[in-house]
Amino acid sequence: LLALGSTLLRNDGAVVAPVTAAAMLRPLTAGLPKLEPYPASRGQDWGFAWNLRHSAPGLLTTDTFGHGGWAGTEFWVTPSLGVCFVLMTNLGGGFGRFGVDADELHNAVAAAG
Repeated sequence: LLALGSTLLRNDGAVVAPVTAAAMLRPLTAGLPKLEPYPASRGQDWGFAWNLRHSAPGLLTTDTFGHGGWAGTEFWVTPSLGVCFVLMTNLGGGFGRFGVDADELHNAVAAAG
């Protein structure tokens, strides 16, 4: 996954053609009703496959994209900072139940970049 993140940072077409990557980052869910409050309250939208962080918290920038999973997994790319990261666990139920704040983790990665 880090290799995928690295090629997405470079936008070199090694895995995804630049025109395809641009299409994947185009918001597709703007204005659609949300089934849960989390995406609407956090300034998130969805492109094709990616969660788009349009009002990113802390040190993240609004070009951050990726995907978080229910089982404690995260894959995020922030091109303007030149960073990507992957977190893989088997902690079902999301971050809040296990004392890990996803925004704090994102900030730590952004600060280290």
